[in-house]
Amino acid sequence: KAKTVSVAIDEIPATAGIRESLALPPEEDRVIQIKRVRLLREKSFNFAVNYLPKEIGSRIIEDDLYKKPLLQILAQDLNIQFTDSYQTIQASFADQEVSDRLNVPPGSPILYIERIIYTKKNKPVEILHASYRGDLFKYVVRLKNVRKKNGNVWVHHGG
Repeated sequence: KAKTVSVAIDEIPATAGIRESLALPPEEDRVIQIKRVRLLREKSFNFAVNYLPKEIGSRIIEDDLYKKPLLQILAQDLNIQFTDSYQTIQASFADQEVSDRLNVPPGSPILYIERIIYTKKNKPVEILHASYRGDLFKYVVRLKNVRKKNGNVWVHHGG
């Protein structure tokens, strides 16, 4: 089981990309940034950076992030109902900050994930930039072969 060992919560200026991804109004120029390091089998395996609108992020209690995942806090404690997300997963290399947080040499292979989570009415509420050590993490997807008119296709199987 993964264990959170480091948490930092800061209010920071929102970059143009973060502002656009969170669909912030022009007058809202700051966001809450949460940085966390998680261990797996006593090794740093995940470095996550989350960005939230101030109205949501300012309600996060740092100590809670050591006890439960951020999405659980948002859903259960803050009663935010997610409807969907957009996520990209790619191979990448550790930059200096990721290298320092994951205790790997700079340039080490990582799995990099970006995700935006939405609520009803397609409102974005959270951005995740996560780096996973390539030697400790694998991504598994179960696919099902489905017959279609013009041949069989592989589709994601929810199991």
